[in-house]
Amino acid sequence: MARQFNLPDLGEDLEEAEIVSWQVNEGDHVVANQPLVSVETDKAIVEIPSPWSGTIARRFGAKGDVVKVGAALVEFSEQGDADTGTIAMSANATAPICAPDLIACALMPRHVRFRLRNCAALR
Repeated sequence: MARQFNLPDLGEDLEEAEIVSWQVNEGDHVVANQPLVSVETDKAIVEIPSPWSGTIARRFGAKGDVVKVGAALVEFSEQGDADTGTIAMSANATAPICAPDLIACALMPRHVRFRLRNCAALR
C-alpha cells in the first residue's frame, strides 16, 4: 500500500500554495527531511521536506499549479523492507561508536578508562 504526503498547514491561515519547483522526481529515493518541493504562499517561498524516507512513486501537481492545504503532494511506494533506522552488523564487526560515548570516555578519570577495554577513546 502506498503512502501519500499532503501539503501541510503552513500557518497564518494560509489555505493554498503555488508549486515553484520540484527537488525530486518520480522514482527518486529520498530520506527524511530532504527537500521535496518549493511552494510560494502569500507570504513567502517555503521548502517542504519529506516526512520520511522512501521512493517517490508519484508527484501531484506541476510548476505553477496551486495546491490546497491537505491536498496530496507526493505518493511514496511501499517496496522492500521499511527503513527502521536499525544498523545491521556482522558478528565479527565492532560496534559503532556514538559521539556521546567518545565524549563520556574522554571525560572519565584515567584509572577508570584503563579498566574499560571497549572504550573507543583508548583505541
